[in-house]
Amino acid sequence: FWGFKLEEASRATAIFHVFPVFVAIIAVIWLGEELVPGQWTAIIVIVAGAFLVSYRRRPEGASSRFSQAFPILIAASLITACSHVFAKSALDDGLTVWMTYSIRTGSMAVAFAALAKPQGFIQMIPVLRSWRTVGLIVAGDFIMAPIASISLNWATSLGAISLVAALAATRPFFVFMVSSLFSTQRIRLLNEPLERETISLKLAALAMIVGGIAALSLL
Repeated sequence: FWGFKLEEASRATAIFHVFPVFVAIIAVIWLGEELVPGQWTAIIVIVAGAFLVSYRRRPEGASSRFSQAFPILIAASLITACSHVFAKSALDDGLTVWMTYSIRTGSMAVAFAALAKPQGFIQMIPVLRSWRTVGLIVAGDFIMAPIASISLNWATSLGAISLVAALAATRPFFVFMVSSLFSTQRIRLLNEPLERETISLKLAALAMIVGGIAALSLL
């Protein structure tokens, strides 16, 4: 959430979803799996795509730079990879999908409660007076997020973690399409740049990331 606060949704999602790279590397180190040369090539392509989508060109005369959210999102991606590997092991050991989801949700609730600051709740009160904000929170966090998480756990219990990771990694494309749609003049729910150069860069980076992840997971 911290990384998403600092970065555009389409860029943040793309960077975050390099976690199959970490899944593969963890599997090599921890589970003794081996990667073929094509998979190592895919890792390089994915990492290059992540750097590309994070790169920001500045107006003439100003220096270009990478997003300050990049290291935060990469760290979150690494932690997510560990979570996926551990969850798969737990599911293979007999833990049910509902138990896995309940444990994950409960742990997040405890963590957020421990890290939350009292003034944060006070600042939240005026924000929640907007029906639009409340509607977005309910739709996104209380309906869509649980459905997505349960579906992912269910898929993980049914198939190979590499295949699940590959399919889940297509999410940045959907986020890109939705965020671009919601940034149009007619809707204006988001404020992402829609310049042709920016969109082209994002599409190229997304193709590298998603294509690389598919190759990494399925080769």
